[in-house]
Parts: sequence; C-alpha cells; structure tokens
Amino acid sequence: MSLLPVPDPDWTPDNYEYSYEDYNQEENTSSAVDHPENPDWYYTEDDPCRPNPCEHGGDCLIKADTYVCSCPVPFSGSRCQEVINKCTDKPCGRGECLITQNPPYYRCVCKHPYRGSDCSSVVPVCRPNPCQNGGTCSRHRRRSKFTCNCPDQFKGRLCEIGPDDCYVGDGYSYRGQVSKTINQHSCLYWNSHLLLQEHYNVFMEDAETHGIGEHNFCRNPDGDKKPWCFIKVNNAKVKWEYCDVSACSALGKSMAI
Repeated sequence: MSLLPVPDPDWTPDNYEYSYEDYNQEENTSSAVDHPENPDWYYTEDDPCRPNPCEHGGDCLIKADTYVCSCPVPFSGSRCQEVINKCTDKPCGRGECLITQNPPYYRCVCKHPYRGSDCSSVVPVCRPNPCQNGGTCSRHRRRSKFTCNCPDQFKGRLCEIGPDDCYVGDGYSYRGQVSKTINQHSCLYWNSHLLLQEHYNVFMEDAETHGIGEHNFCRNPDGDKKPWCFIKVNNAKVKWEYCDVSACSALGKSMAI
C-alpha cells in the first residue's frame, strides 16, 4: 500500500481567484441596495429648481420637465415676483399702511391721536393719557400735537423705552423697542408696503429668528455693527440708518432685551 503525499500547507488551487475588484463590486452592489436613491447633487444639472427660480421665499415644485412656484402671501405670479399691494390706493390717511397675509391684505397703523380703520378720526390727545411708565401728557396748541414728559431713565415718544433697553455686541440679539434712528427718523414697520422689494422684511425666510415681525423696532438681521432700521425719505424712497440705541456696556449693563 503506497502512502499518499503530504499536502503542501502553502498550496492553493489553480482555479482559486478572488480579486479586490470582485470584492469591491460586491460592496458597490450592497451600497446600491442600501441607498437606492441618488443624492441630491446627482440631479442638479437637470433640476429646474436648482437654483431656486422662485422669488421672495417661494417654494419651487417640479412638474414634469418644468416647475411651478408656491408663493407665500402677499406674493404671486409664475416666479412670485408680483405683490398683492392694496396700499397703493393709500387707504390709511394719516397712518401707515402695512401688508398682512390675511384679507384684506393690509391694515392701517394710526399715529396718536388718530383713530379708525383709515386713521381719519381724531381723539383728545391727552385723554386717556397715551404716555407710558408714569409719563405725563402735555397738549400743544394744535389738537393733534402733544408731548410726553417722561420720568427719569425713560424715553421715547410715549416713554416706552426703559433703562434696560440696550444691545450686546453687535446687537444681533437685540429685541428692544427703540424705533428711532440716530437722526431721529421714525423706523418703518418691517411689513410696510415700502419694504416689499427689500431683502429684509417680515416676509423674509427665518424673519422671526432675526427678531423681525409686524413692528418697527430696530434690529440687526445682517450682523452689522449695531441695530438699524429702514426709514422713508422724500415721501417715497427708502434707506437705512443706525438706531438711537445704547450699547449695554455703555450703561453698565450685562444683558440685552
């Protein structure tokens, strides 16, 4: 009986082939199963919504080989480029016309002592007292004019600005009530019809995050050196100015409103 040869421990069959290429192919197949959808960038070249053609924060929706824009009120049009602007009819008399997102798509903000939906009626300037925080009202000769005499540390047309109304750093976090500029111009409301074409207004993306709403308080949504606001010049044009608001460090404060 003959003895069988002892197998060589380093020997492998001639037909044993398993390359890195095969292994990689298996991995790729597995990846394709785990991630059946291609990433967003894969379609960028043929995507009609990249970049977004819809203006004023409109959502771009793919429809067949084109797109449609879903527009936020008060914007409309194929690219949200048109505005529902009822303020062009000047419905607010002595007040300021503001754009709203609900019918009739505007409202009037009246300056004291004017009242009514169109700010056409007048009430006695000092009855009831419009001055806040203990301020006293002094009437002028003209029935629509008055002055608020504010107690110490309070200021503003209605004594509405308190001693803690200040900003920290560049004022990005400022949420106070100052609405006058360093040149004593009144700030426009962020939903004023005059700001519809501006980059910063109540209809901008993340407006609430930046402290912007249906008010005319100074803010710093673009990270400028201090809070600012838009003002109206020459009855129609819009420009911006820094606000008459103090830095907390100048007042010895450590917090911003």
